[in-house]
Amino acid sequence: MARSRGVWILAALIAAAQRVEHYEMAGYGCVRTYAELMGEKQAAKVLQKTLDEEGATDKRLTGLAERINVTAKTPTKSKAAGKNGRATRSKTMTSRIMEAVGMES
Repeated sequence: MARSRGVWILAALIAAAQRVEHYEMAGYGCVRTYAELMGEKQAAKVLQKTLDEEGATDKRLTGLAERINVTAKTPTKSKAAGKNGRATRSKTMTSRIMEAVGMES
């Protein structure tokens, strides 16, 4: 059980990190565009480099998430029995991650 919980926590942390990366990429992309519009070529170049670095980090996190999510994808069975007497499945991985990063569905 501890290993399973650890995988869920790791998946949630990766999702939160990607959320931060996407927020940063949006900000750098906007400011880079403003710099271009104002003719600030050097600033735009530096901001583009930063944006590329953020994109690379996001891609690395995506690769990590794909490996972790395969491990975490099978929901555990809850202790409560369903109508047929079998244990019912717990929340889906997506629901757990959404809750962990503050985006309850």
